[in-house]
Amino acid sequence: MEFYCRGIRPVVIGSDLYLCILFCGCDFRCRYCYNKEILDFRKDYLTKITSIKKELVKFNADKVIFAGAEPCLQRQALLNLMRFCKNKDIKTLLYTNGASPNALNSVLSENLVDKVVFDIKSPFNELFNKVTRSETYFRNSKDIMKNIKKSLNLVKKSKVDYLIKTVIVPKLMYRKNHILKIADEVSRQNCSWQLSQFIPGETTDKRYKGINPLSNEFIRTLKKICIKAYPELDIV
Repeated sequence: MEFYCRGIRPVVIGSDLYLCILFCGCDFRCRYCYNKEILDFRKDYLTKITSIKKELVKFNADKVIFAGAEPCLQRQALLNLMRFCKNKDIKTLLYTNGASPNALNSVLSENLVDKVVFDIKSPFNELFNKVTRSETYFRNSKDIMKNIKKSLNLVKKSKVDYLIKTVIVPKLMYRKNHILKIADEVSRQNCSWQLSQFIPGETTDKRYKGINPLSNEFIRTLKKICIKAYPELDIV
């Protein structure tokens, strides 16, 4: 079996070292995304799954991240590699935009993942498509947002550990009312919420290439505002 993959790279999260498998292909085109080279299913990224498994064995992996672009768009490859990890007692972490609940349900039903990180881009309102540019002739924003909510509920019911992550983007996703609407959604979940800085770089929308991230103090202020409105929130 082959799948679209950019390879494996080491990633440090806290004090833990993971090997990250970068899946290619994404159904979003977020304006501030700095992984634009892996957003499409390019033939030169076709990789044999056996070669990835050999790499995991070679480096004696004990923790693996499935990330990318969007791993859930390649369901069979994702399941195949996760089953391999489970058989090897390798801890697994899945990063997803949540727009593919059927694929996520397959992962959860086989108990293949130890933690899920949802990248929630914006409130579930008219801002969503402006941020993600995910709406197409075949899928409208309302359906995509419903799918994300379905994914959140699936993980919540599964009791698998999960985290919601939101990137604060200057000139796009930074206003207090935007963040509070996401806070309202997060308050109904049983997970932590991470507010992250925008990372400048070769973004999909060139207008965001030279924009500086907002200050740490600005992020701290947003956190305080959200906790004041929703005291039960666990913001990291």
